Amino acid sequence: MKRTAFTLIELLVVIAIIAILAAILFPVFAQARTKARQASDISNLKQIGLALIMYAQDYDERCVMGWYVPPGGKNRFWQRLVLPYVKNEQLFVSPEIAWNAPETHPFTRYDDYDDHINVTGVAPNRSYKQSYAMSAYFWDVGAGFTWPDGDANHYGAGAIYGTTPSMAQVVLPAQTVYVMNGFRPIFVWIGEYGIIRDDNGQLINNWSGTGREFLTIVWPQSADATKQGWFNGMNNYVYMDGHAGARRFGSVCANEYTIQDDKNVDPIVSCRTR
Repeated sequence: MKRTAFTLIELLVVIAIIAILAAILFPVFAQARTKARQASDISNLKQIGLALIMYAQDYDERCVMGWYVPPGGKNRFWQRLVLPYVKNEQLFVSPEIAWNAPETHPFTRYDDYDDHINVTGVAPNRSYKQSYAMSAYFWDVGAGFTWPDGDANHYGAGAIYGTTPSMAQVVLPAQTVYVMNGFRPIFVWIGEYGIIRDDNGQLINNWSGTGREFLTIVWPQSADATKQGWFNGMNNYVYMDGHAGARRFGSVCANEYTIQDDKNVDPIVSCRTR
């Protein structure tokens, strides 16, 4: 009785073909998975945007305060204020990335963990999950870039000092960023948080407040372009009119984070014609 079998060469060819197919298909599968998570992330932001609009309608058209500190207390943030409108803490956690912010971290040790959402653990070793950041007070663009009429005249919807702006003060709601992917609940210094590029296309800061590298390197962060942006180099944004969408990391200009119509005086010259 004659027996047949694969030769060693035939077996190696089959293995090589499988390896080639795997090398081609696995990145495609990974990108598809990222796309699915990005769609879910945009859905989160869409619901957050609607919740922020509902909050304003209940509070005389005033935007929610992005960050506030009660007398003798610690930092409190906007998520707790809008939580009654979504009734789901997990909505504030992206399916792609969430930073477990430890209670002892230099960025978070002054935060009120009793007031925060998505808190786990026992004091003094608690942490909270953080995935979305609000455009708050716009102190400066960063690294020598200033507004010609003064930084204090340009700020985001979640302005953190004094009275928050009203919805009527938002000149271009469909073009004004409200909330985005980010590792702190608020972005105070937009440029300093490394989310704006200069006229040469370089990050104004040497790290990214919305880049993947924040998870592994605390300070200073890497400016590795492959690590910037959560979704294949893209980030998600919800705007003040409630619509949400994706943008290439670093493509959003300073004037798009402020409620004023200030494109013609944007400190980044190239942004004035985009």
